[in-house]
Amino acid sequence: DVVAVVDERPDGPVRCTNCRAFTNPFFTWLSQCRRGKCNLCEHTFEVPLDYQCDLDKANQRTDKLYRQELCRGVVDHPAPPAYTQDYNPAAPAALFAIDVSREAVASGLVAQVCASLRTLLAACRFTAFSVVTFDESVHF
Repeated sequence: DVVAVVDERPDGPVRCTNCRAFTNPFFTWLSQCRRGKCNLCEHTFEVPLDYQCDLDKANQRTDKLYRQELCRGVVDHPAPPAYTQDYNPAAPAALFAIDVSREAVASGLVAQVCASLRTLLAACRFTAFSVVTFDESVHF
């Protein structure tokens, strides 16, 4: 199956105000859907007006089959512009673990990994990187 993209609200997806969990099929809806209850931390929070809807006799949202985040196990929530506008991520740090056992050396694996690392390090901007080698023990 294709992962559905849920990008309907300009403020981003509705989330628990306590643990920041995304709405999902297991949230509980209360007070005519004016409040939501997180299935992860059990916190109750106000539901934004544009996300409220009617509840049926079983207190289930009447739109649950139309909202992908409420009827699928996996959805993609793109980050809203406000989330990323002042975000300047630092270059990543990396740790490379290389198998230097006799078999790895004899097969050419170590030489290939070292060549690939040289290419990667020349192309990427890491803030820091480390190399750990191992065979029967770990070498720093």
